[in-house]
Amino acid sequence: MEAFLSPAAAAEELGPVVGPPLPAHRGVLRSCSKRLAQQLAQLEEGGAQGQRPAIATTAHDGADATGSARGSDSAPVFGLGATTNTAAVVAKPVLRVPLGSEAELPGALAAIRFAYTGEVAAASVREALEVHKQATLLGIEGCGAVCCDRIRSLLIRASVAMQRARCAPGCAAAAGTTSPHGGSGRNIGAAAAAAAASPPHQPFLQLFECPDLLWPAGNSAGHPGFAALLKFARQLLVAWFGDALAVLNSPELRGQMVQLPPRALEALLESDDFGTDTESSVLLLVAEWMAVNRCRTDAATRERLCRQVRLTHLSRAYLTSILPLLAADSEAGPNGTTGAAAGCAAGAATPRRRSGVGWFPITIAEAALIAGLASASPEERSALESLIGDTYDINSPWYGSQPRLQCLVAARERVFGWHVTLTALTAALAVVQEPGGEGGGGGDRTTWVDCSTGFGAGAFANGFLWKPQLAIPAGGSRGDVNASGDGGGGGGGTPCLVLGCHLPRVFDSASGSSALLSRRVSAVTSINARLTVHRWAAASAVSSAASAGSSGGGGARDGAEEVTLSEDEFLAVGDTGYGLPLNALGPSPGTSSPAMATAAGGAQQAAAAAAAPPPVGWSAYLNDGRVTGELVLLPHRAAEAAEGGH
Repeated sequence: MEAFLSPAAAAEELGPVVGPPLPAHRGVLRSCSKRLAQQLAQLEEGGAQGQRPAIATTAHDGADATGSARGSDSAPVFGLGATTNTAAVVAKPVLRVPLGSEAELPGALAAIRFAYTGEVAAASVREALEVHKQATLLGIEGCGAVCCDRIRSLLIRASVAMQRARCAPGCAAAAGTTSPHGGSGRNIGAAAAAAAASPPHQPFLQLFECPDLLWPAGNSAGHPGFAALLKFARQLLVAWFGDALAVLNSPELRGQMVQLPPRALEALLESDDFGTDTESSVLLLVAEWMAVNRCRTDAATRERLCRQVRLTHLSRAYLTSILPLLAADSEAGPNGTTGAAAGCAAGAATPRRRSGVGWFPITIAEAALIAGLASASPEERSALESLIGDTYDINSPWYGSQPRLQCLVAARERVFGWHVTLTALTAALAVVQEPGGEGGGGGDRTTWVDCSTGFGAGAFANGFLWKPQLAIPAGGSRGDVNASGDGGGGGGGTPCLVLGCHLPRVFDSASGSSALLSRRVSAVTSINARLTVHRWAAASAVSSAASAGSSGGGGARDGAEEVTLSEDEFLAVGDTGYGLPLNALGPSPGTSSPAMATAAGGAQQAAAAAAAPPPVGWSAYLNDGRVTGELVLLPHRAAEAAEGGH
């Protein structure tokens, strides 16, 4: 047997022969493949009638398909490739197998070896699929099933590794979750670390990454187990990513998600086991993927993926603000402009749209209709669907009435630890005390200090970014900080821990999917959450001052201050609110040491801050050189009610 490239070169009937010869035995080939048996019969019949016995005559030398030496009395009938050895030319029939490329040769060789050994030695999912393809083309019976078994064993091995990761100390499953990545918010950091420590190319990801040509078609004869295999891979895929909140709040998982091929993302989105807090987070997840992959996909693929979003379950903020703007982008087309629709002043230059916009294929009219359906009574919805059934695809997930699995339940609260370093705090206090500066000289502005969550500048929930910040008013006297960040009166106020709601960066005009959104989103939203700041015993502050400058040593927790945020309290997207006054601050909070007060900006200021004792009044909140706390995402009322009803 010889392998040749197909289609052939223009001047030849057959393409060039590739690979070394692979002698084999007639009996083996007849028993393993009806197709090969038929071809052998035709060749032998031609030889018996005085015709040339095969397509080509080769010199056969070396070992057979099992790797054992051949004697002269063996009956090899095929070799993969041509040979230049003409020492002993024996006229024997030669079968030639067409290959799409030379890269398919290892799969064809492995398929022939299976006829002798009954085994498939594939080290990866792709290798097993390549053997499966060649075995199907050659009609080698039983090889496809063994290839599927090999893939299943690789998937089971990955499943066992995932179970071990969940059971590792600090991982999510230790808190009784079903996902290795963020099922328990208290361990969401450890879960993300488990993802980072795991092999980046999991077998179930390899399966979805393989090109279409390697996938067996459907569930037809020759590979009846592939459909079940694919179902198992989908289950592992969903278990790996867990839910939309886990993906959005884990840099490792988010990075893997945006690298998924379209069919893997589609499998994830269409699964009823892929949970979320709201469908808005799912749409945000799709936007993140499109920001990276839009240029690599065609319109049909993008529509197929976008159709998996269950639009009638979007939050009101997304239904009334985000979705209409995505529809406006889609209707404008790739060559449209933002123009007057973006609120440009008369006579102003009209900005050209970026190539990344218009990825969500929905019209403004259909977006409005879906928003209406979302709030309609069952009777009204039924009547509307009867009316529009001939115009819109109401069987699409866009119109589906079944919400996704709720990932925020009482047993799976998501807890994001946050912190502010003493260096950042000291630098901010220096700013508010500078004479004539932003916070000095009787100014009434507030200095904002971002709290790091370990996952970036905040946490994603309800389709938005929620950022905890310290708001430090000018002056340092008692008072309140209002929602817009201005200090009360002209004399400053009490520093507060605040939580703000922000449009995700992927929707920002400078970097995201739409050039319109950041200037036109007018929405209010809410969150069920608990915002906490830790307090520490006085010994902790003494330790902070005494050891390692201000870095401090571990102290005893002395309670916490917290505020619970309800979904009945609304906040405009882009605003900062939900303030928690830091009432444990001592007299004249923010008073600094002379070293800090005289420090210059930049690195000099940071060095002075690191060497300075804790700012006066902040000792109750400092431990190990940091102010710390938690942002806890709580279940929605509807989810709590549903859980209580079971």
